[in-house]
Amino acid sequence: MVITDLIKRHGAAHFANVKYGYIVIFLSLIHIAYIYFSRRVYFKKWITTGRATSYKRLVSIPDTALLIAWAVIILALSWYHFKLEAVNSFIKRLGRIGYVLVTLDIFVSLKPNPLPNVYYLELIFLHKWLSRLLVLWTLGHSIGYTSVWIQSNTFSKVFRVLNFLGVIAMSLFLLSTIVSLKPIRRRFYKFFFTTHLIIAWLVVGLIHYHARPGVALYTFLNASLFILQIAVKIWKSRDVVIDKKTASGSTLELITIPNYFINQFPAGSHVRISLPRANILTYLLPSHPYTIASLPDETSIKLVVRKNNHNLKTHQIVSCFGPFPSIHENFYKTAENVVLIAGGAGISYTLGLYQQLSRNSSIKISMIWIMRNKADTWILDHFNIRAIDIYITGKSLTSDDPQDSSSITSPAAATTTSRFDDMDEDEQLLDNFSSDEYEMETIDPFNEATGAPKPNRTIKLGRPHMGSYSNLLTQDDKANNWVVSCGSGTLNKDCKRWAEALGVRYHYEAYDM
Repeated sequence: MVITDLIKRHGAAHFANVKYGYIVIFLSLIHIAYIYFSRRVYFKKWITTGRATSYKRLVSIPDTALLIAWAVIILALSWYHFKLEAVNSFIKRLGRIGYVLVTLDIFVSLKPNPLPNVYYLELIFLHKWLSRLLVLWTLGHSIGYTSVWIQSNTFSKVFRVLNFLGVIAMSLFLLSTIVSLKPIRRRFYKFFFTTHLIIAWLVVGLIHYHARPGVALYTFLNASLFILQIAVKIWKSRDVVIDKKTASGSTLELITIPNYFINQFPAGSHVRISLPRANILTYLLPSHPYTIASLPDETSIKLVVRKNNHNLKTHQIVSCFGPFPSIHENFYKTAENVVLIAGGAGISYTLGLYQQLSRNSSIKISMIWIMRNKADTWILDHFNIRAIDIYITGKSLTSDDPQDSSSITSPAAATTTSRFDDMDEDEQLLDNFSSDEYEMETIDPFNEATGAPKPNRTIKLGRPHMGSYSNLLTQDDKANNWVVSCGSGTLNKDCKRWAEALGVRYHYEAYDM
């Protein structure tokens, strides 16, 4: 009876916008197909040619360009054949287009992404801005109907049950957008995550009943993706008991997990740790990503983490979800010269890469670690690192640092360390390319505890002069020369700038939200 009344009032216009929903879902499928096939072709060409730059342009379309393309397309669809006398139909179209975009938005947020060779971290930007785009369209839908009802003195229609469900959904969309803003998200991340998750479920249900004509197809797709995410988390998670250790004066901890459930993953992958699987809160609270610093064939999974950045305790039972790769295995098969740069706890990422790359004797590797606290170097004793250059940007030897028989004596560098006292250890890595002089610390070549040879470590004060590493990446064919960094946004931006200046490949892992 309700459908019959609607058809009588609106005639054929009632179903006029259904086709626009089909167009948007079809374009969403094309976008997903592009993601899949572009990566499939690129990685296949990479391994067959042995060059990381072969067909690279297939996967190098900027995210901003894809987002702008989406904005232009849905803007054109929204205003296609606009007629002022049929304004209600066009307002309704805005809402349908906005809601159908939700399906693609959910798909690109899945962890892990169902598509092979697609890393969910690559799609975060698209997820974030698609969310804002669809909220903008649904907001236009809400404002449009509100304006029409006010002008026609029928504002009371807002409070009709099905219409008011739309008001609630729009309010939830706006709340989700507000809590996702960076200052709020970073300060109240748990609140953001849980709110974001609950709102996503609620909005799908509310709009299922609010939308006329119905949106059962999109409700089914969206609910299926939500269920898929939960099912995959249960399937790929294991409850484990953790152990941890640290050293006096260090800001780092080594967390160890028995490795009885992960046997294949590229070095540099990460796992996500949360409450045990039987705890319902594990599906409502955020999991925490930790980079795996060890290799897949080891008996334990090792995580290097900053103290006080987690609530993990020795012998605690947690759920371990993953692993999630961040770089394709072709990298390890074709790389020729690699410079790894880590800032602080970012060493956890480069440790895994270094150990995997060092198994191929033909690859030339250099690793740089920028830190504030010399006491953190104890972590290297637990990994097979043959050579590393360490730069200390904080005080040379704090009261908590272990005292060596030798000392660092660099008067030139000592005058610059105070500027880093209130900054992250990796800030302003490449402020300049000048030839600053740094003196090297002499360290005991043998491990006092075991008598085994120590890796070749050089410890210096100040920032690294990257020009001294450029000769490692100056081959004529730079397709397989890499700079890889892990740290704050500032460190990664500086490393990217250096890599671009040399004309070599660049990859990074960001340790921020």
